[in-house]
Amino acid sequence: MKKRSITLIISLMGFALLGVVAMQLYFLRQSYQMQSELFDRSVNEALSNVVAKITKRDAQNFLNVKAKNFAASQNLSINKSPQSIDNGNIISNKK
Repeated sequence: MKKRSITLIISLMGFALLGVVAMQLYFLRQSYQMQSELFDRSVNEALSNVVAKITKRDAQNFLNVKAKNFAASQNLSINKSPQSIDNGNIISNKK
């Protein structure tokens, strides 16, 4: 083989090798970006679930406190009432 053809083959092989390395770097970069987006999406989804659960629990606690306060105020007003109800008729407890 001539020196010129060997040089041409080596240069073409080097160019092909550089092309393969460039393609692998490109696919590696794409894979990293996709994994990063997937991670961000799953973190955001998990945070959204936590926020929804905390909001629901907070609303439940708020309603429970309001219900207890309402029940307590109703018990106090019934106990302080000078009237009682008997079969739908109001009877005065004043003596």
